[in-house]
Amino acid sequence: MELDRITRKIRIEVKGAEHSLLFTLSGLEQIDDFFPGGVMGMASHAEDLMKIKTLVKLLKIALNNAGERVDDEQARAIAGVIIKENGLVYLANALLATLGACGVLGKEAGNKVLQSVGLTPDEVDEPKK
Repeated sequence: MELDRITRKIRIEVKGAEHSLLFTLSGLEQIDDFFPGGVMGMASHAEDLMKIKTLVKLLKIALNNAGERVDDEQARAIAGVIIKENGLVYLANALLATLGACGVLGKEAGNKVLQSVGLTPDEVDEPKK
C-alpha cells in the first residue's frame, strides 16, 4: 500500500494488478448515507469498519471514485482476494488511509491517520494565502 501524493490516491496491489482508491466529495456523500455516523463515524468507530459488508461497500466507492468501474460483485471479489492475501485489517487500513489522504479530516488529522497505517504523510507545506 502506498500514497500517491499528487493524486491523493492510495495504491494497492491485488494478484499483481494495481488498484487505486480515492474518496471524492461524491464518495464521501455516499459514505454519509451508508456508514453509521457518516464519514466522521468511519474515522472514529473502527469496530464498525471491520464488518465485511461495510468494507466491500467502501471498497466499491473508493475504486469507482478512483476511476475503475466496479459493481457489487466485482468489489466483493476484489475484497475477497485482498482479505485472503493480506487479511481483513489490511483492507480496513487501506480504506482508512484513503479517508486520511482525501483531505476531509484536515491536514493534521489526515496525516495522523496515514501514519497510523504506516504511510508517510505529505510533507509539502500548505499553499501561502
